Amino acid sequence: MNSEITPINYSEYDVRALVPHSKNMVLIDKVKSYDEDKKSITMQATLRPHRPYWTEKGEFQSHWLVEIMAQSVAAYHSIQKGAKKAKADIGYLISIDSFENHKKLNLKAFDNLTIETKMEIDMRPIGIFLCTVHFKNEHLASARMKFLTETDQSIFEEEVNH
Repeated sequence: MNSEITPINYSEYDVRALVPHSKNMVLIDKVKSYDEDKKSITMQATLRPHRPYWTEKGEFQSHWLVEIMAQSVAAYHSIQKGAKKAKADIGYLISIDSFENHKKLNLKAFDNLTIETKMEIDMRPIGIFLCTVHFKNEHLASARMKFLTETDQSIFEEEVNH
């Protein structure tokens, strides 16, 4: 029995619009599944050459998994708000309650990571998410992360303009 997850076609979602970053900083590639009832999303991230997560020696730096997980949360939040091709809202990572690397990472360019993200607690405007990263069905890392998911951006714009 094949235990690989078959990607669901979510081509209507422009991942670049779901994450508020410039093109080279968008580290996730596609929405594999989204379940509003379970408050979860599964994403794919293909590790591409010339991205910031590689050392000069071509080794993957594990702290970038936190950013990849955070982008999965951003995608979840954008889809939850009804975004498909509009620009994503800005959110803020408040804290990481735990981050565990479960395996020594020997990742290479074009490896595909699967990121599973589930909202555990919804205390708007704060959300707590459990994120896990898998590679070829092996559990690589997990984190419990707290985000400020809804902000009034005009507050920041007014401060800059005054």
